[in-house]
Amino acid sequence: MRSIRPSQAYFKFCLDGDLARSSFINHHDFGIESGLETMVQIKGVQIARISALRIRNIFRGVGELVCAEYVAQRCKVPLRRAKQIVETLVSEGYLEFDKRYKEMANPYVPGKETPRYRHIPYYKLTAKGEKLAQASALSKMPRARAEPILAGLLRRVEEVNTTPHYLFRIPTVIVYGSYVRGEAFLSDVDTAVDLEPKWERASKEFEVQSKKRVDVAQAKGRRFSNIVEHLFWPEREVMLHLRARTRGLSLHSMDDFVRMRKDNHFAYKVLIGNADKIAEQLAKRDGR
Repeated sequence: MRSIRPSQAYFKFCLDGDLARSSFINHHDFGIESGLETMVQIKGVQIARISALRIRNIFRGVGELVCAEYVAQRCKVPLRRAKQIVETLVSEGYLEFDKRYKEMANPYVPGKETPRYRHIPYYKLTAKGEKLAQASALSKMPRARAEPILAGLLRRVEEVNTTPHYLFRIPTVIVYGSYVRGEAFLSDVDTAVDLEPKWERASKEFEVQSKKRVDVAQAKGRRFSNIVEHLFWPEREVMLHLRARTRGLSLHSMDDFVRMRKDNHFAYKVLIGNADKIAEQLAKRDGR
């Protein structure tokens, strides 16, 4: 059982209202945050008798909603134990009940058998849960370490933009959060990038080039478990190159940056791109 994502929504029968609901990070009274940035440290902490790091990774893997079956799968525990974990996460304010969804209990033969359904409770992350999802297991780093991290990211952006085999270019790079606020110690260097396809996604050329990138990846030993991973590999390839397993670099998409909630501490700086256009996007999102 996987968590519900918007693209999967039409496979579900919702019993009481709208199906998809997005939750974003909000201001909460444990730690300081700005948008996707968080100062929460989770190293050595346990929640529901499980490491907070594992819970964080579970939260990062969900789409909008999560159920006990998904927790059981990720924690490799029996369903009964997973339900206990969910109950604890609810009681401690990390999750809240959303809806019960109607799912088919067993396969059946149309016209010969009667379909059987079961009602499964799904939960959404609270602001506290969203904050845990973005928490860092790293100690804070001095500001001086942020400079080479940003320099390395900008160097890799230039490599992507000038290397023909990448299917996307990076027209926009933004840094935001504690780095822009000038804080002396940072949990991460929070950045966002915009990916722009070099060809129209629906074009034959994009399809041909995409297949080439998949073939190259497979020749190097990468395995794809489904067609979705095939389709999105060129985009993921770019993001992986930009991250370069850099400790202390938090890299997000432009969509995430625009959609996230901003508190009174929010600050950002456009390193590459049209600053006026970014400001317009943010103002439109905030309804100004």
